[in-house]
Amino acid sequence: MAAFPGPAHAANASCLSGEEAQAIALALLPEALEATAQTCAPTLPEGSLLKRADAPLFERYRASREPATPLAQSAIARITGMAGNKQVAAASLDLVRAMILPSLSKEIKTQDCGAINRMIELLEPLPPENLAGVFATILQITARDEARKAAREGKQPADKSGLNICPIGETR
Repeated sequence: MAAFPGPAHAANASCLSGEEAQAIALALLPEALEATAQTCAPTLPEGSLLKRADAPLFERYRASREPATPLAQSAIARITGMAGNKQVAAASLDLVRAMILPSLSKEIKTQDCGAINRMIELLEPLPPENLAGVFATILQITARDEARKAAREGKQPADKSGLNICPIGETR
């Protein structure tokens, strides 16, 4: 997502709302889970959730992607300046997928796979929207804290997510 730098955080039209960030997470989570499973499966014991590609969890996340896709596409297109063209908006999510997902496997440390599998097992009973909402809220809290720190230092906030997420408590 680093390819999409956003302007300084603030309540502005170019930051992603929590709802938009959640939609993007929902649209990307199926592939992110599959990439995590591919990376971690060889290191996990038999019976681990991430070793069971046929686990209902994977299908639930794939099913949740479709309803979230239109908002995710329009949000990415809007903040990247590509709004207004439906074909470009549709391709914007695919571009983000192509940029993020290959690097995900590289970011996962195999020694963390047991803990990752455990977290996913704990979150499995929740609807996919809850996990996506958790991700969005964490990004918003981080954005708020970065904005406060930058304000104290008289600087522009650094956007570590690569997408300009509106700080929690602010809307676009």
